[in-house]
Amino acid sequence: MFSSLRPSMGRAFALSALLCGVVAAQVTPSSGNAGGPGGPFHVFLVNGSAGGDDRTVVVGLNQPSTLAVDAAGTVPTGASFALFGWIGIPGPGDAMTLPLGIGTTAFPFCPLAAGHPLAFTVTDPFGLGCAPLLPSTPTPWSFTFPGFSFPFDVTIQGLILDPAGAFGVSVTNAVTARIIDDRAEVLYSKIGGHPTAIVPGATDTAGNPVVTEFRAFEQLVGSPDGTAWMLRGRTQQGSASETMMMLGGGATGTVFAQQGRPVHGGAPAEIYDFFGSGLGRFNDANDFIYSARAAGGVANTLQKVIRVVGGSAQIVLQQGSAALGLLDVPANVTGDELFGNSVGSAHLLNDNNFGVQDSTLTNIHSTRRPALFYNNVAFQQANVSTVVGLGGVGAETWLSPSANAFYTTPSGSRWTAAGTIVAPSTASDGVLVVDGQVVVREGSVIPGSSVTASTVLKNDVTSNGHWYARGGVVGGGSYAILNGVVVAKTGDPITPGSTETWTSFSAFAVDRDGDWAILGQTSAAVATDQVAVFNGVKVVAREGDPVDLDRNGLFDDDVFLGRGNDTLAAWSADNAFLTDENVLYFFVSLKNGAGADLTTAPTFSTPLAFLRRPIAAD
Repeated sequence: MFSSLRPSMGRAFALSALLCGVVAAQVTPSSGNAGGPGGPFHVFLVNGSAGGDDRTVVVGLNQPSTLAVDAAGTVPTGASFALFGWIGIPGPGDAMTLPLGIGTTAFPFCPLAAGHPLAFTVTDPFGLGCAPLLPSTPTPWSFTFPGFSFPFDVTIQGLILDPAGAFGVSVTNAVTARIIDDRAEVLYSKIGGHPTAIVPGATDTAGNPVVTEFRAFEQLVGSPDGTAWMLRGRTQQGSASETMMMLGGGATGTVFAQQGRPVHGGAPAEIYDFFGSGLGRFNDANDFIYSARAAGGVANTLQKVIRVVGGSAQIVLQQGSAALGLLDVPANVTGDELFGNSVGSAHLLNDNNFGVQDSTLTNIHSTRRPALFYNNVAFQQANVSTVVGLGGVGAETWLSPSANAFYTTPSGSRWTAAGTIVAPSTASDGVLVVDGQVVVREGSVIPGSSVTASTVLKNDVTSNGHWYARGGVVGGGSYAILNGVVVAKTGDPITPGSTETWTSFSAFAVDRDGDWAILGQTSAAVATDQVAVFNGVKVVAREGDPVDLDRNGLFDDDVFLGRGNDTLAAWSADNAFLTDENVLYFFVSLKNGAGADLTTAPTFSTPLAFLRRPIAAD
């Protein structure tokens, strides 16, 4: 195979290899060994990228894909090369060691796998034995495909003339191009009469299956790995069976708990009434915890916190449970405090301990609540506990830790909470706290930025510790902060160089890789000013975008993102999550081309639907 390469290299390349010393060490089959000392270097790129740690570049349907080979390290400008392809993603068993010490490839190149259904040659000026798909010229070289209309994976790697390589030849880095269907998909909707409007798993109070449609989508929570989700909503069944909680993963889910049905782990007479405004959270094992209000049980025990581990449900806290570790005012007895009827911020740790917040504690002075808890033991308490001040200066005393704003990583290594501190003025008492230190304070400039915060509207932390929040700016506007860095604010271009700027934010989602998405409003014209942007570089959804409701590949369903009244927000506030695979799940309103909201009857609340959008981005 390689004997035909050697005449084209000549003795100069062999001499150069000796002068350059040893061949560059190859880290993995996909890394190649091109470029000599300091390498391996990335000489092969797809859409300008070598694909990061997983050597994968994601491209949407019908989006251009540019292959490029260029000089790097000891690979000179004008070097000839050959590129080979493999349909799919090669596994460890596909790696092949080439003869003559040239290196190891991630998959068998076509000349060594002639006739293999997955192997092909992209370009080959050396005539190594397989017909190439494309012509080539020496580096720098590029070729752009206009786009592909179907999803598939393809991995490309090559050989390049390199004075530092064995016999003047090196193996290039490999890149997998993943062509994905990145169209927005409607998972569930309020489009009356359409299959997506049916509530899966709904029952009547006796447990009999019922065909009913969605009345409302109210809250959305994703698991740390993005493979599971939890949804709070309503059916059209009427007041006895209206409120419900769904569990799902990917594109499908089913009702897990419903108004009028027995409480999981509850007393025989207890039935669900409604579900907590903070709902709950998953841990790293996708076990979960949630809060709910019961009916039909013993009075003053109706608020429940329910933990589900391995499919087994247990009430771990309820109204009237002892609240330990609190300090009452001196005039009152300490030690008789009980949980109230609105326990929230329920989140589950990997060791199955849990965190909660309660603003409704009983048998305690009103100035000594709310408090934050791990299990039933107080962790932070109003007018008792202190945190380190902004910038690490001084100590501040909690005035009121906010409801549904206290969350901890499942490992327990990081926590975040929002609320108010004891301050001279209500214009300076709002704070965001991370690991016991104020990181954002109302009326103060966020460190490292030009933003003076006025509010913290929503805060959270990913399972591996990325903390983030969105809030308001003094004088008007919004900010989004990630790990202490303001990544977007009112007035910023929505993408680099754009004349369209942010005006406000409705939701801010972050994944474990630190990728993020903002859903909000911009300076664009009404009817197109509601957008979702990924990492500040790519618009992934916009008001007025058509929706392929039936997934037939055509926008022929007369369904569009947005409200019939274009001045109303399309997004549902803070109901979005982003997976590590860059799939955005979100609630958004839908309308038809005539400007009518798409909703079920009787009409209730906004015409929201539950969508997901795979994002083609590295």
